[in-house]
Amino acid sequence: MKKSILALAQIALLAAIMVTLSPRADAQISVQLRFGTRERPLVGRQFEKMRALAHYLDEASQDASSTAADRISGRSRTTRDLLASLDSFSQRAADFHERMDTYNDNPWDLPTEVTALDRSARRVNDSIRRSRRYDDVAGDWNNVLDVLNRMKQLLSGVDVQVPPAHRRGGDYDRDYAPFGEGAGRPDVGTNNGGYRNGNDIAGAAWGPNFRELLHQLDIHVTRAHELAERTSRDDDASQALFRSIHHLNDEVTALHERADAGQLQRRDLGPSIQRLLEDAQATDRRMRQANLFRDAWIEWQASINIINQMADSVR
Repeated sequence: MKKSILALAQIALLAAIMVTLSPRADAQISVQLRFGTRERPLVGRQFEKMRALAHYLDEASQDASSTAADRISGRSRTTRDLLASLDSFSQRAADFHERMDTYNDNPWDLPTEVTALDRSARRVNDSIRRSRRYDDVAGDWNNVLDVLNRMKQLLSGVDVQVPPAHRRGGDYDRDYAPFGEGAGRPDVGTNNGGYRNGNDIAGAAWGPNFRELLHQLDIHVTRAHELAERTSRDDDASQALFRSIHHLNDEVTALHERADAGQLQRRDLGPSIQRLLEDAQATDRRMRQANLFRDAWIEWQASINIINQMADSVR
């Protein structure tokens, strides 16, 4: 009897330790979804993609709600609850879309809201899956779940593709303008992924992937630049190092713009990337030796990793 009591006490103690050591759900979210917080708001390409994803979420949830209203018959409590849930989520998605349009004016904590939307969408999905009567809605709802997953990936630092939306809504042209016709669809309208001709990077098998790497690089270097600027001091060492970061940020932005415009020539890539890599590595060494801009170190190392991937892709 005493052994049983002792064993139960040990199990309880172990469980308590595990609960104490395990991170809370919201702590895990803050670690995984690193961008879009008040401390690290979305900028540049990240913001443009989230705005377009918000547009798509609004559209997809409206489609699902309309499909349900048109094709689901019956007045049971379950059906009424599902229709109400779809309408409610559609309204939340429309509100999220509207606020993303003005995000730059008033940034807020995106990971918390995207996670809440995702949880709500999965609860609705559980209701849809319980009955075959709702199969017509299931396909539309998969689009909702897919775009929310893309949002979470983007907030964790992954460069995602924007799925194509219908040409509807007064802000479609603005939300999708950065991605051109056929946004999210490779090789739409041309034989080279939307670039101008076979002499630029799209003429090679690694062209589209290379441009995506450039998008990621621009995001990380811009973020490193912002973090360094916040902690820059007036002394000569700090200012000289910040100028190096600023210069490389300008170089990456220019390269990114040339890629989006289809103006990168194959012969230019190798030397350009090698210069970027050498400058980035030299700046990284200087930051660490001088113990400056520590907040930017992670973003800078991520930038170097991406440049190395770019270098591998063009060898």
